[in-house]
Amino acid sequence: MTRGAAPETAQVAEPSATYVTNPKERALLELFKELSEEDQREICRDAEEKKRMSDIEAQLKEVQAKLDALKNTG
Repeated sequence: MTRGAAPETAQVAEPSATYVTNPKERALLELFKELSEEDQREICRDAEEKKRMSDIEAQLKEVQAKLDALKNTG
């Protein structure tokens, strides 16, 4: 073993391990875990689509605000 290296038996936390302390999030996660893999994938796709639409709406509001500002200065 090299100096400063961790012993082979050392436990390393998974990078994907998330500790949920919010009761609402914990309850949602527990419900999610009870679903089938297919249902979980469908929920993830829907959530990704919702996030994408929210991002587009925010960008549209920014563009609209810039357009309104240009109209007011012209």
